Amino acid sequence: AGKPFVYPDGFDAVAAEFFCFNRDDLKNFATKFTTFDENADGFIDFFELKRAQEKMGDPKTHTELTELMNAMATDPKKGITFRDFTRVQARLRGVDMKQFGGDGTSFIPLADAFVKACNDFTVTGIKSFHEEKNAALLAEQDREKKIKEQLETRKKAAAEKKQAQERAKQDREREEREKKEAEEKRIADRKAFKERQNAMFSGGNQ
Repeated sequence: AGKPFVYPDGFDAVAAEFFCFNRDDLKNFATKFTTFDENADGFIDFFELKRAQEKMGDPKTHTELTELMNAMATDPKKGITFRDFTRVQARLRGVDMKQFGGDGTSFIPLADAFVKACNDFTVTGIKSFHEEKNAALLAEQDREKKIKEQLETRKKAAAEKKQAQERAKQDREREEREKKEAEEKRIADRKAFKERQNAMFSGGNQ
């Protein structure tokens, strides 16, 4: 069984005020409203509005969210009520809003766009949002893992290169040392040879 439907605060009062809608219409509106009233306190507050826009794939800036809240909420400090939400639903359906205390003409497009998006958004959309969020998190973790592996590979390659350079340096130094020793031995051998020759010549002349 699915989660039981919970009517938002003020549902009956809204139903009585907006007599242009039948109860099924209002229940449909309430379902959409409660989707984003996460703590079920009867208000879509600023942070819930922010998350709602993110879930619907249209994140807003702080300024845009403030304008949207001012466009819809009777009391922006508290948040959007079910009545505020229903007022926009009524306007979208061409209801004469004069009988409901005006229509808030300053930011109608913002409010209309939000409610239209809510109408198009479903529980499937919420599931997709979380699936996409989880997929993005896994992708980010995979990306970080690959970056870490690349860094480790580069670090290992750098260490191996340094070791190779050190070995090559040691080999060069050994070769130079051996050449020097060989040259010193050659010079010493020539000197000894000459000394023996001189000794022989000196002994033959006596």
